[in-house]
Amino acid sequence: MNALVTVCTESYAPLASLWLERMKQLTQLPIFVVCVGDWTYDFVDATVILADAPTNPFPAATPDHACAEKLRVFRHLPKEIDQVLFVDTDIMVINSFWNDDLFASSQTQLMIVPDHFVGYKEKIEDEFRPFDPAFKMKFLPTGEYFYFNTGVFFASRQAHESRFEECLEVWRSYVKTLGRLPSVFDQNVFNYYLISRGVGVSPLPLQNNCLRQYSHVIKEGRLFLDNLPVNAFHFNGGEGKIKLERWLQLQRLLGGTT
Repeated sequence: MNALVTVCTESYAPLASLWLERMKQLTQLPIFVVCVGDWTYDFVDATVILADAPTNPFPAATPDHACAEKLRVFRHLPKEIDQVLFVDTDIMVINSFWNDDLFASSQTQLMIVPDHFVGYKEKIEDEFRPFDPAFKMKFLPTGEYFYFNTGVFFASRQAHESRFEECLEVWRSYVKTLGRLPSVFDQNVFNYYLISRGVGVSPLPLQNNCLRQYSHVIKEGRLFLDNLPVNAFHFNGGEGKIKLERWLQLQRLLGGTT
């Protein structure tokens, strides 16, 4: 059985309500919201699951605490959920980009979105060499960086649950060894893990945009980046309130149709 899932903290609850409203317009998939922290929220038309905070490996006051729940996602979901599409709550999905073929493909390979943002991927070797002196960045056959955004992915319980748990152990080991949390929360350590363990990955051809970072064009109520329609708009950077303001701003620019 396939499902759509996200992770939400209390500060992101208003944003998650808009996220859920949008998703219900786009899909009939069952939707699960994993809530992190000591709070409750009645999301309409979604199954709410409370994360088990004591078993999370990182302090509740750190962003890593919530981000770690992405890798613990199969712990939270009913056993009948075999494949998941994970989408962060700070991602406005404008056009549905999923189908049964993508879920089927995730039975063997992680399906995930490339991240082209300048800065993170160029520095990952420097960050992880003190932890793993042999680590080298990987590149795709096109010459692009093998580096992915963890805000959107398709994964399989059978193929990836144990991988995710192993990645959490690597994350914990990094913190114990170096005495610091990795940068970009889950993203850099996840990319390090994918490269160092040779995990099979299929890049998703999804236009992933960010209001603060890239120049976009709106034509007749549609959003374009490099003359290609944007399917998902990622409001990374800033607290939940700031991202909510950006979401509402873009919604207005698109004529309130999103």
